[in-house]
Amino acid sequence: MNHLNKKLALLEADPHAYFIALALEDRSIEWHINTTNTDSEPLHWLCFKINGQDLVYRKSIFFEPGKGRWNDTGKKINQQAQLIVADKHATKTLLRKQGINTPRGEKFRRRDLQKALSYYKQLSGLICVKPNSGNRGRCVTSAISSYERYEQAIHAVADEFVHIVAEEHVEGEHFRFFYVEPEVIGVRRGVPLSVVGDGQCTIAELLEQKNKERRKRALITHPEVAIDNKIIEYLKAQNLTIESVLPSGERVFLRSSAGYPEGADTILLDKDEVHPDYLNIVARACQSVPGLHFSGVDIVIRDVTQPATDNNYWILELNSDPAFIPFYYPWKGKVVDVAGLTIDMMIERFPFR
Repeated sequence: MNHLNKKLALLEADPHAYFIALALEDRSIEWHINTTNTDSEPLHWLCFKINGQDLVYRKSIFFEPGKGRWNDTGKKINQQAQLIVADKHATKTLLRKQGINTPRGEKFRRRDLQKALSYYKQLSGLICVKPNSGNRGRCVTSAISSYERYEQAIHAVADEFVHIVAEEHVEGEHFRFFYVEPEVIGVRRGVPLSVVGDGQCTIAELLEQKNKERRKRALITHPEVAIDNKIIEYLKAQNLTIESVLPSGERVFLRSSAGYPEGADTILLDKDEVHPDYLNIVARACQSVPGLHFSGVDIVIRDVTQPATDNNYWILELNSDPAFIPFYYPWKGKVVDVAGLTIDMMIERFPFR
């Protein structure tokens, strides 16, 4: 199989690895694919060397093979940092000590459900409930305004995770800043799944129009979205149903998550469209975590063009294994070669000290 066919096969199995392979090839770094057969499906590993060190890559994670403490896969490049950022509540505590804003809240074990439920009385305004170690928006419920919905959200997290976080819901636009040591290299604005009324069509019909446009564009980061219980419940909290007709120009959100796996739209911004305060804050946040060489930082900002203040931005979490592909398949904006810039950083700085 020639290199082109290998890349096409890799793209189908792991589009993140595809862009790493392109970056390696552009820099004349040889690479190959190793396949491990498992009971469920074969696993494809992108293998290469940087500065004489063997490295492997799969699904947003770089490894040094054979250096794993608990398994044979290897040590993650961001291993030291992952042990910190995997605990979202602890990470926020660390950031607040650096003078960086994060939502205020508390962490509970699922065996202490009554404590978690009682915490509702200590929170004012809208509330967000999420797992302390989840990803991709799984079991996240935002903009909670009633005890009934809060209780449902707490139990939903407890059914699948050991630790539950209940915190203030912060208002603003959701961004993913992609950090590659020592600076931010890309900015994604995530617009949660929504429709805009025309005064005639139902929400269900408006969503089908959106799906039609998504089928036409065929972007892997913007798949079709089916109406599910999550959408129905989110609309119910707004006193709406899928049969509601929206006034012309009125936007209604169908989900709260700004991540692309939950159907959000990806808008890429040039860095000069962002006030430098936020670029500096995100870089400082990442540099406060030992061993965090690259990261996807989720942050809510009221107005990204205005200076940072104590009440207009909040960092939600740092990710040690950030996804690359949203920066290659935007709904709007210029592509950012985050994979190539990550490889450039590794060529310059690896092995990390």
